[in-house]
Amino acid sequence: VPIEENFDASDQMPLCWDSAGFNTYNIEISNQEYSSAPASVKLSHEAYSFAMLIAPEVKATQSDVRVSFRAMQPNPSAIGMLTVGIITDPTDISTFSAVEEFELTHKPESPWHHLTVYLNGYTDSNLHIAFKLGDENGDNQSLIFLDDIAIEMPPACPEPYNIYTDSITQTTADVFWSDFGQATSWSIEWGETGFELGTGTQVANLNEPYHRITGLSHSK
Repeated sequence: VPIEENFDASDQMPLCWDSAGFNTYNIEISNQEYSSAPASVKLSHEAYSFAMLIAPEVKATQSDVRVSFRAMQPNPSAIGMLTVGIITDPTDISTFSAVEEFELTHKPESPWHHLTVYLNGYTDSNLHIAFKLGDENGDNQSLIFLDDIAIEMPPACPEPYNIYTDSITQTTADVFWSDFGQATSWSIEWGETGFELGTGTQVANLNEPYHRITGLSHSK
């Protein structure tokens, strides 16, 4: 730790990274889509199958590990179910334990999801973080791209993460986020795409990781 990988150095899987899966699946380096040029790793699976990307062993000296990454799901009519977890033996998929699941949707205007998972309480030196797409019991197929994976110890004051919006109307939007630290109140600032901090609308002293933005104007 830290481990950083952007899959740009070669068209082969990076050293110490492994792939596994069940039934019909594929994992490969691809330049079809990427968050940082020129490549990413592509995972795909058919029905009743899954694909699993496995990171190098993490020899953590503390009990908390953070993994952040970017993920893209290119199909407008599909949803990619991605599970991030721990696998203790990369040669045995039954040793995988799920930590957090993400429902990856197609986002045409901002296609890459920026996601973070905190794995606290893991002190086993034989620790591999794994990214599992799909499920052996699911009758769907899906494809995603992963890029810019970073595995590290979290900072003393972690920033909010996994920010997303929901219940969007022509004039309002609900904003949610997660917080791994000890914060009990938050301040946010919002504005049009590309605004500079300090020039947007500021809201202070929120006592929960949620805020409804009002007064929006719908796009034309």
